[in-house]
Amino acid sequence: MTTIKKTLQIAGYNKKKTTVSVSLVRDATIKKLNKSFRGKNSATDVLSFIPLDICKTHNGFLGDIIISVDTAKKNAKEQEVAFKEELLRLSVHGVLHLLGYDHEFNAKKKDAAKMFALQEKIMNKLRVEFL
Repeated sequence: MTTIKKTLQIAGYNKKKTTVSVSLVRDATIKKLNKSFRGKNSATDVLSFIPLDICKTHNGFLGDIIISVDTAKKNAKEQEVAFKEELLRLSVHGVLHLLGYDHEFNAKKKDAAKMFALQEKIMNKLRVEFL
């Protein structure tokens, strides 16, 4: 089972036909996306884009996850974890955003705490299987 499928399963999302796009990019690319869509002129580690409702209705497309390889490498070094583990964490984080979890925009502290607790629960299960 893939990381994305396992993350969806652990998070309680059980629709049979679901598609998620994951792209690995450089800092320059994610910086442009971050500026265009969030108004932030800086690179970030992961962005998630939820599609229009019609896409979900017709083909089960949950959304896009964009991960910066450059920032993931920096994060891994700073956190003293393997690069593979950081990519796993960013994938999980991106999926949770696609499922509606939030820790930034209009998020209350308890909502952010709930998201990060679920992220850690998923990471603990995935570490055993994928790392």
